Amino acid sequence: MKKQWSMVVVAMFVTSLGAVCALADDKTDVGNTAKAWATALMAGDVAGVKSHSTGTEEQVAHWEAMSKMIGAFQKLGDAAKAKYGDEGAMMSRMMRKPDFSQFENQANIEVKGNQATITGNGKNENKMQLKKDGGEWKVELGSLTEVAKMDDKRLTGMSEAASTTATEISDGKYPTYREAMVAFGRKMAALNGGRPGARPGAAR
Repeated sequence: MKKQWSMVVVAMFVTSLGAVCALADDKTDVGNTAKAWATALMAGDVAGVKSHSTGTEEQVAHWEAMSKMIGAFQKLGDAAKAKYGDEGAMMSRMMRKPDFSQFENQANIEVKGNQATITGNGKNENKMQLKKDGGEWKVELGSLTEVAKMDDKRLTGMSEAASTTATEISDGKYPTYREAMVAFGRKMAALNGGRPGARPGAAR
């Protein structure tokens, strides 16, 4: 009887251990998905952003535009660094890719069934929600409400401004970094109705 009871205890322990390990594995998978999505976003990798996320057609289109915009700014930073050296590198550093070496220590990951939430350790941190879709964890684009406020038309305009300026820099149109940034500033101002700081569509 004692031996039988011991076997029951062992079975319960193994079962609970398996559940803990599964939860740990889920947390790792959730973290890896978030990192893969953010890396794709910062690299301007539209396909990568799409494959690691889920949402409505409108939400997917918005984040595709966001990724293209970031990719265009990456291109601008690279062109400025190549042309103007250390001075141009300032732009490149602004759009540097994220360092996830301390991600697990700097984020709180909670997993409940097929839903997961990631929050930072600081105060007033935004939340990222993920869900398991077809056996894979994916970022729920609908949970990223703060960043998603930027208008798609403006994102496209910013992409074009950054990409065009990058090409112009590479073609040698601007001898100095300052001239290049002034030209870029004018393109960005045009998105605001021609005045720095103005809202798109605002009266002139």
